[in-house]
Amino acid sequence: MTPPAVHALRLRSPRLAESAAEIDLLLHITAFMKQKHPFSLLSYTVLDDAFHLTLQHEGIRPLRLLQQLAARYHNSLIESGRGLVRSDYQCRTLATRRSLLETVKYHHLLPVLHDYHPSPDAGARSSYAAYVREENGFIDRESVLQSFPGGTDAFCRFHERELGTAVSSLQLREYSEAYLATLYTVTGSEAVDI
Repeated sequence: MTPPAVHALRLRSPRLAESAAEIDLLLHITAFMKQKHPFSLLSYTVLDDAFHLTLQHEGIRPLRLLQQLAARYHNSLIESGRGLVRSDYQCRTLATRRSLLETVKYHHLLPVLHDYHPSPDAGARSSYAAYVREENGFIDRESVLQSFPGGTDAFCRFHERELGTAVSSLQLREYSEAYLATLYTVTGSEAVDI
């Protein structure tokens, strides 16, 4: 029996989720999609113009799932008078345990890198609080936490190591850009923006 596949997905759209209400709506739709489809949500982060998530699943097409999620979300925004926006989607298979753990860490550090919050646990833009304080019922924590024999303390140290070794936000950004360059390969493009 083959193990479930793990994918890192990214939905990018101008002005994706700038307000708390829009973030809540995006996460509500994600939770709804999770009830309808057989996948585990391992991590997420919401930026103003991008939604990053990591899924573990059997037998679904992850990019199609992301497109359906985006369609539901954008239709809700159109109904509220916001107007039509263009979106693009990316999907990458995470073939190793290490790539999964680094992706989860990357998702949790993004709000810090973009100066939304001073630390990963300071806001609702990522799934970090769901791991640390179990505040979000639709994150499937166990698949990731089994890699940390020290439980949530070890999980927190795994994130803090990156923050503690970077002497500046520029170094954190360099880490992030290097990570993205390997995770998301964009055909015909040398640079990857975050």
